[in-house]
Amino acid sequence: MVQFGPIPLLRKRIPYEAITRVEKGRTSWLDGWGIHYRLGWGWTYNVWGFDCVRVFCGKKVYNLGTDDPDGLLAFLQSQIASRETATPSIEAVNG
Repeated sequence: MVQFGPIPLLRKRIPYEAITRVEKGRTSWLDGWGIHYRLGWGWTYNVWGFDCVRVFCGKKVYNLGTDDPDGLLAFLQSQIASRETATPSIEAVNG
């Protein structure tokens, strides 16, 4: 779950299963801070600096601003990797 500040109304849940790819990125001063949508860029949830992690969920993109982009990126990559190793392939099931 991504939560902006202490108010539980401003949050977004992104299931790990929906994440197709993650990458480290940077927002610009045009993105600013807060929660907003920019056409062609996706949703931005940012409360800290310009470092972010881009989370791709199909055609949707979420830019998650963080003070620890490397840590968040590593965590999300581990979730994707564990999901891929836990799911048996079609050949393993049929073969």
